Amino acid sequence: MEIRPTTDKDLDVFVDTVHAAFGRFPETPIEGGGLWWSALEMDRCLLALTSDGRPVGTAATHSFELTLPGEILVPAPGVTAVGVLPSHRRQGVLSAMMRHQLTELRAGGEFLSVLLASEASIYGRFGYGPATYTQRLTVPRHPGARNGRRPGDRLGRGAAACRVRRDPGRGLRPVSPLTARRAVPAAPLVGLARGAAPDLAGAALRRRSP
Repeated sequence: MEIRPTTDKDLDVFVDTVHAAFGRFPETPIEGGGLWWSALEMDRCLLALTSDGRPVGTAATHSFELTLPGEILVPAPGVTAVGVLPSHRRQGVLSAMMRHQLTELRAGGEFLSVLLASEASIYGRFGYGPATYTQRLTVPRHPGARNGRRPGDRLGRGAAACRVRRDPGRGLRPVSPLTARRAVPAAPLVGLARGAAPDLAGAALRRRSP
């Protein structure tokens, strides 16, 4: 098994291989472009090849940046297009590509990388883990405005408000404004429909020791 970086000449092979790995057909080109692979940086892509030169796996990164505490801007490669042909799965191809990719990133001075995984459990063995959470709220327009309050109005006596707080391991739960101010003065408060809960995003962050 050979893992090698690609060049501009490998674009068609790379695109065909990654689509075959995901069981899809390349989108039909449209006027003005818009194809996702037009953003690929071919010097940051990898191909996994069999001993007879057949491509069976792909991996790539985009050049991103991330702001760390202290307003420090660092490179944060965005991992993408990771796939292996069904005929060559469970044979170490993915592991070989990921280790090769991480080794190259570290050698280039990039000490962390990020990805949005369709199957996040795959990447834990390479040091990735959840980096952020996302919440989605749906508020019916009519019930949400029935108290007649305008932006900037203060809550009058007897008025009700729905606020929530986050408890580690317990998700979000409603609390009163007074309780929220006393218990978690620094915690962000948001309106929340009853029964809503946080969803885990597919974002992952890898940090490697220098």
